Amino acid sequence: MMKKNRWIPSILLGWLLIPAAAPAADFDGSQPLICALKDNFECGPDGCERVTSEAINLPQFLRLNFKEKQITTIREGAQVRTTRIENADTRNGKMFLRGLENDLVWSLVIAADSGRMVLSIAGDETGFVIFGACTTP
Repeated sequence: MMKKNRWIPSILLGWLLIPAAAPAADFDGSQPLICALKDNFECGPDGCERVTSEAINLPQFLRLNFKEKQITTIREGAQVRTTRIENADTRNGKMFLRGLENDLVWSLVIAADSGRMVLSIAGDETGFVIFGACTTP
């Protein structure tokens, strides 16, 4: 099991499957979103493995605020963290967000028709791929 840098996802991520996705118009950056995760994978030079949110210290939710260009992690009884959204684009029915945090690059893709999301985080010989869903608060 890869143990290097297991704190990395706690900077950016949240956990809880939301059953209903918002309509496509909600995924154009005009409204804030709450995102939650379903499946987490930790990757290194030797491959990827599924990991629990607890194993990599994930908060419960992500709050995306497009007006303030930031993502905030929400964790019960713990410190709130934010990261800046450096770039945001919408095309071909998807929203693309990108940023940098603590020498890590991250990207988040949200499908407008379903609210499904994929978050990837890359660092020095460590990466994470997280699948989840977003909806309006």
